[in-house]
Amino acid sequence: MTYKTSRARKQLQMVYKNIKKRIRKSENKKVDVDIREYVVSAAIFLAFAEIENYITDVFSDFSTCTAANVTKGSELPGNMRPHLFLQKSNATATFGNFIISNSEKEMFRSLATAFNGHARSYVDDSIQLQAFTGKDIYTTIKYPSEKNLEKLFLRIGVDKIFDKLSALLGENAKTSLQSISSLRTQLAHTGALPGISSKDVRGRLDSAERFVGAIDRILYQITTSSYNAAQWNRYLC
Repeated sequence: MTYKTSRARKQLQMVYKNIKKRIRKSENKKVDVDIREYVVSAAIFLAFAEIENYITDVFSDFSTCTAANVTKGSELPGNMRPHLFLQKSNATATFGNFIISNSEKEMFRSLATAFNGHARSYVDDSIQLQAFTGKDIYTTIKYPSEKNLEKLFLRIGVDKIFDKLSALLGENAKTSLQSISSLRTQLAHTGALPGISSKDVRGRLDSAERFVGAIDRILYQITTSSYNAAQWNRYLC
C-alpha cells in the first residue's frame, strides 16, 4: 500500500492554509502596515505552534497503534522499551537523587519499588504490558527544536533523524526547520519582525509544511516496518 497522509498532518495542512489565506488578505494595499505586521507576526507564532500540535497528535496516534499491536515489552519498536521503563519507573530521578545525596540505601529502595511495580512489565514479558500514551513517548520534549526531535525519534528507533529528513526533502532539513523557528525566536525576544516580507513568510510556511510532510513519511516507514500499512491507515489516518 502507498503512503497516506496522517490525520495529524491533514490538520496542520488545513491550519496552514487558513494562516496563509490571512497573510494574503493582509497584503492588500488598503490594509494598514501595522495591522499587516501584526497579522504576519501572529501567523508565525501560530504556524510554529501547529508543528508542536502535530507532534502531540501524531505521537498520540502512534502510541495507540503500537499499544494495539504489541503484548509484551520485547515487541516495542526502537528504544521504546528502555525509554518507557525509565519513564514509568522514575529511574532517571532516582539516579539523579543518588548523585545528589550519595545514598545507596535510598537508591536501592527506589529501584526495588520500580522492579516490583507496573514499570516491570516493560522488561518482563511474563507480565501484562502496562498501558502508555503518546505523552509517555514525547514527555517534555514535544517543542519542535532540533535537539528535541533528535531525542524523540531516537526513542522510537531512528538515529540521525535530520539526515533521513534531508534525504526525503532533497534539502537540508535543519535549515527547513530553522526557517520558521528562527522567526518565532526573534519575535519572542524582540517583539518585532526581522525585516522580512509577508511573501517570504508564506514561503517559509511552505518549507515548514514540507518538513512536517517528511516527518510524517518517516513515521509511516516506522509503522509499516514494525506492523503494516493497514495499521497506519487504521490508527493514524
